[in-house]
Amino acid sequence: MFRGRQKSLSVMSLVLMAFSVLLAGGLSEAGPKPKPTAPYIHRATVDESGEVTLQFTASRNQTHYEVRMGNAQRSTKIAQLGASSTSYSTKRLANPGELVSLFVRAVGQGGSADSNVVKLRIPAPRYTKPLATFPETGGYLGFGAEVSGKRHNGGDYKSTVGTAVFAVTDGVVVYSGSYEGFGSLNPSSKGGVMVIEHTNRSGGRFFAVYGHATPLVKPGVRVTKGQRIGTIHMFKNGGVALPHLHFGIYIGDRFPTSGWGYSSSLANWAEPKAYLDNNL
Repeated sequence: MFRGRQKSLSVMSLVLMAFSVLLAGGLSEAGPKPKPTAPYIHRATVDESGEVTLQFTASRNQTHYEVRMGNAQRSTKIAQLGASSTSYSTKRLANPGELVSLFVRAVGQGGSADSNVVKLRIPAPRYTKPLATFPETGGYLGFGAEVSGKRHNGGDYKSTVGTAVFAVTDGVVVYSGSYEGFGSLNPSSKGGVMVIEHTNRSGGRFFAVYGHATPLVKPGVRVTKGQRIGTIHMFKNGGVALPHLHFGIYIGDRFPTSGWGYSSSLANWAEPKAYLDNNL
């Protein structure tokens, strides 16, 4: 009888030990995981460059977030964010003029929860870049640089022969042909250049110089924003091949008859990108 009681106590001890182990770890992880709470998008903006920014309240019980385009029934994940994130920004989300629907999904071990849906329209750009790579200079000469006592009244933007040149906005071609210094320097030779009269958003007149390019438009022709007006041709300085676009902005009612690349003064000339960004 004593041996039977001792055996029963041993079995009970084993059961108690196993139960303690379960309490220490096993049972605490066996229950259902809590579902994340839904985030809330409290600010959604899109700027003139097309950059979209979302700001949202933090959830609970999430392991990460997903930014999705569409709605709860049908959507596409466009980004995954860390668990501590409360904002998201991106460019090139959609085509200009397109209306997009966005929401944030909190994802956790217990499931997922979606935020409110916001709708944003991607704005059309106010101007077309004269080169697809504008304003990257590639180390070429910038606006205002001094060379042999004269000032560079435009910006030089590295390119390759045959690259398309575009009209930054609507306008009328006032010059299209060859001009000294736009074919080569040291020695100087003639090369292709176009001067187009444009109007800024305040109604003011300005002229854009598109240099070192073979013209595809003639004087007097009206061009539209984004129209292909020329192609980059070869340019050499001291025999070194340096194909690029010289792009200058002249503010005024009458365009000067000389000094289209370099001049003794920068009066009426403007830094190209800053002018386009602030006036178109």
